[in-house]
Amino acid sequence: MTSSPWGTYYLLYNNSNGHNCVVAIKDRGAGTATFTEARIQVQGSSTIYRDGNQYKIYAGPVRVYANNKCVQWGGRFSDSAGQTFQTLSGWEHCA
Repeated sequence: MTSSPWGTYYLLYNNSNGHNCVVAIKDRGAGTATFTEARIQVQGSSTIYRDGNQYKIYAGPVRVYANNKCVQWGGRFSDSAGQTFQTLSGWEHCA
């Protein structure tokens, strides 16, 4: 879990199938449709998996297979004025 002033990102891992999952849940502006994004990338890959759109409460889940690989995860929240706050982790959760 990592927090921003506008919401919280959650990273989950399923040990039985090697998948990581990210969800972005709004705190600020919840109930109003604004751009909300959850994203994840596996280290060594140029592909960024994301779910971003005009959402009222949350974005995601975004799932990716990353068994024994590091991931970078987070996303973006925007308010009704178009201000954006982005949070991305470093390369972590490498198991």
